Amino acid sequence: MILRSRGRRILQVSGLSCCAWFFMLSALAAGVTPVSIEFDDMDLRAAIQILADEMGHELLLDESVNGSITLHLEETYPLPALERVLASHELSMRWRGDLLHVAPPAVFLARDAEAQRVQEAMAALQTEYMQINYADVAVIRALVTGESDATGGLLSERGSANMDVRTNTLIVRDIEARLEDVKVLLDELDVPVRQVLIETRIVSAATEVGRELGARWGAFSGVREPTATDPGDDTQSVVAGRTDSGFRFLADHRRPTTVAANLVRRRLLLELELSALENSGQAELIARPRVTTQDNVPASIRSGVRIPYQAQAGGTAGGSITEFVDAVLSLDVTPLITPDGRIIMQLGIRQDSVASGSGDIPAINTNTVNTRVLVNNGDTLVLGGIFRDEKTREEIRTPLLADVPLLGRLFRRSQQAARRTELLIFITPQIVSP
Repeated sequence: MILRSRGRRILQVSGLSCCAWFFMLSALAAGVTPVSIEFDDMDLRAAIQILADEMGHELLLDESVNGSITLHLEETYPLPALERVLASHELSMRWRGDLLHVAPPAVFLARDAEAQRVQEAMAALQTEYMQINYADVAVIRALVTGESDATGGLLSERGSANMDVRTNTLIVRDIEARLEDVKVLLDELDVPVRQVLIETRIVSAATEVGRELGARWGAFSGVREPTATDPGDDTQSVVAGRTDSGFRFLADHRRPTTVAANLVRRRLLLELELSALENSGQAELIARPRVTTQDNVPASIRSGVRIPYQAQAGGTAGGSITEFVDAVLSLDVTPLITPDGRIIMQLGIRQDSVASGSGDIPAINTNTVNTRVLVNNGDTLVLGGIFRDEKTREEIRTPLLADVPLLGRLFRRSQQAARRTELLIFITPQIVSP
């Protein structure tokens, strides 16, 4: 090793003799001056001791510190040189007055944990009754005690947390420092969650109505899932092929399993068109359910019938019992409010219908669709492509003459008509204040 001071004093020693180093360093000035250092395969403990002596501090080395060091530095100070030596061997140092303690970081962490444990064991316990205003007290308690996988718990070894579900109160007994940690957690989590009002219109319309609207406002061309690169406020980020009217659909009526999703940006246009179609008899508003749910909380809307049928009763007595099978139109939606104020909706749609010729026990045809779309706040998503075939029998009569006995049969006849309708679902999410 060669250690040179700015005063051109040069000391050079080869090998690993620590005693020689101590004598040579004692010849240097006591003040902290820049030095040039060359450690060539130097014993690590000896190198740290030399630099500590150069700074004028006592040294406490952990017994796990060992190895060798090769380091060449020009015109540096002892403290930066020591930091370089410790960093090369992943060591840490701490000061206690004039005493310099060097050890691996794990040693300091273990000693800190032990010191904290002793301090907490000596501290007095306090009890706090914390009112939970918006969150679920059971969820908060699980986070505080460590029962939840989300955190490792905030309590000390002597701490405890209980809850009063009736008043939504969290009862925590622990030292003051841990109580403050719990309060910080509550400040972050016990906040009002934004809500989403989901308004749904279920409309039954003739298939030609869908074709007319598609030709009038532009055909639907596709939907994709939202991504992180979606632009700010244009619905083209959700549905390609948007026309100037902001309305486009529909699905191919020749493919009953096709479901199309579309957006309506002008709600007034939608209301006027639906009203006109209903007044002309081309469409029928079946239901208009509304539901409000919290951000990222699932909501369900269901409409349908329960179909009774006779089933064989068990036991030796025989007989039959009446049971029911459900045929419903269900909509499951989970809204997620994005940071920029838009809404991601995870949608699950199920349409049941009774199969023809199903026998004594009704068979149910089921179509399900799952999709994920991104819409602006207040926009209307249109889901189409759910078709229903209806067969009706109607009687055509000649007034008065059809009621004449015997001869009246000549003036009335019945015919069977088939009609295909499309079920359109309009979903409008709206962010509301909690």
